[in-house]
Amino acid sequence: MDATSPRRLKAVTPADAPYTLHLVWTTGEAETVDLTGVIHRAMVFAPLQDPNLFRQVEVINWGDGIAWPNGLDYGSDSLERLSELQSVMGSEDFAQWQKDLGLSNQEAADLLGVSLNSIKNYRKENKIPRAVQIACTVLRHDRVAVDALYRPRKAGRPPTADKSKAPKRVKGAAIRAGLHIAESRTTKMPPNTIVEKARFKLLATTGQIAGAGNDGKPRVAKRAQNVKRSKGKKEA
Repeated sequence: MDATSPRRLKAVTPADAPYTLHLVWTTGEAETVDLTGVIHRAMVFAPLQDPNLFRQVEVINWGDGIAWPNGLDYGSDSLERLSELQSVMGSEDFAQWQKDLGLSNQEAADLLGVSLNSIKNYRKENKIPRAVQIACTVLRHDRVAVDALYRPRKAGRPPTADKSKAPKRVKGAAIRAGLHIAESRTTKMPPNTIVEKARFKLLATTGQIAGAGNDGKPRVAKRAQNVKRSKGKKEA
């Protein structure tokens, strides 16, 4: 459908379903449109709830709309929008929608708020959720909404981070855990100098000290003492 060239109606007849019309356009295309929502939500169209009055519909203004004997009318452009929103979108229709808007799979996923796999499935299977179909139809006509939500995506994988510039991590969770335990046992910190603090932490991570005594000097870890004693017994 070309939004810049609105179609004109050739004929309109009541369909079998209530408040439904069968439309024939001058292009030869035929569609069925349901006016139930229009008649029940707009008070001005409430009189058309009368089935006899509703069936007296006719084309007016050389196909520019439809009207009823009581003076109510409805434009062909609005009928076209109703028909489009009520139609079922298939996989080919979805692929055409993507093409019309110039969207990649990832850009379409971002725009609709779904996963990339969902977009791929929409392009292969005729199982597109109703909410997605409505969103596609609205976005097709409202390019301002597209511009507001669109974010460009470059093809290919994102660049790999330079590992040489990454901050160095402490090797192993055991060392970090040992440092935390050693510091939690400290009753008094060594002299407040950068060198002494660094030395204290290094000794704590290797298990050589477990803290500091009341005199401020590092205390030998009990575990280290026990290991030395057990080794001495074995050697003896």
